[in-house]
Amino acid sequence: MGLAVNVGALAYAIKHDPEGGAHLRDCFATINSLLAVFHISRHQEPEQLPPLQSRAKVTGYPCSYLHHLRRIYARTIKTPGWQPIPVPPGQDAAKDPVFRSSSLKIRAAGQTDPFWIEKLVWLSLFEAARLSVEYKTAIWFQ
Repeated sequence: MGLAVNVGALAYAIKHDPEGGAHLRDCFATINSLLAVFHISRHQEPEQLPPLQSRAKVTGYPCSYLHHLRRIYARTIKTPGWQPIPVPPGQDAAKDPVFRSSSLKIRAAGQTDPFWIEKLVWLSLFEAARLSVEYKTAIWFQ
């Protein structure tokens, strides 16, 4: 199973898949009705956007890649100054004992670099957040 992190989904769908665009409009209407229940301002998702320029060349990857980044975060929070080490080959980042013990507290390159997975995930999330703020569009996780 994989994860794709995108922004501007409604504008893209309206242009390339009108039926999908209608469905996304309904999704945003539902989101806005839920926001209203909690007295939170409505979100106005843009229906037209200029071409978005992301510095992340990869925006989709296996879900397990997220655990690599979360592991680094958990270990850094537990031990400030900790020097990161890559997940050993054959081991699962999600099974790291520090990550597992602190995962309720966590809210949310090239392959020769030992941290290429962590950097790839961080950059894709950072770029999605940057574009989301700049263009006032939702981040769409698929």
